[in-house]
Amino acid sequence: MSWVKNLSILRKASKTGVSLVERIIGDHPGTGGTSGVNYLRSTLDSSFFPELYSMRVQL
Repeated sequence: MSWVKNLSILRKASKTGVSLVERIIGDHPGTGGTSGVNYLRSTLDSSFFPELYSMRVQL
């Protein structure tokens, strides 16, 4: 299985995790003083290993 496929699976799992947290805690704040679900949603736009992902076209 290619690493691009693995990153895709990881991104899907992250989205599923955010949905799960939203159902469990709703709009309550997170344990670390974060905004909870809103904070988790903001992390979905982050790339995992951006340098590695950008190299995929060079390989």
